[in-house]
Amino acid sequence: MLKTNFNDSSFDVIGSNLCLHNLYKTDERKTAGTEIFRILKPNGIVITQILKIQGI
Repeated sequence: MLKTNFNDSSFDVIGSNLCLHNLYKTDERKTAGTEIFRILKPNGIVITQILKIQGI
């Protein structure tokens, strides 16, 4: 989730279901978001579902 082997602009749609909330550090969440948008095609769609964690 923090680093993938996919090429830039590989996907039209990326889904993440109950994964990103497991990244507790702010820099890890930013890295994951950057990676998602790196492999997403221009005008692609990201669909995520996360749990709300108290204190984050």
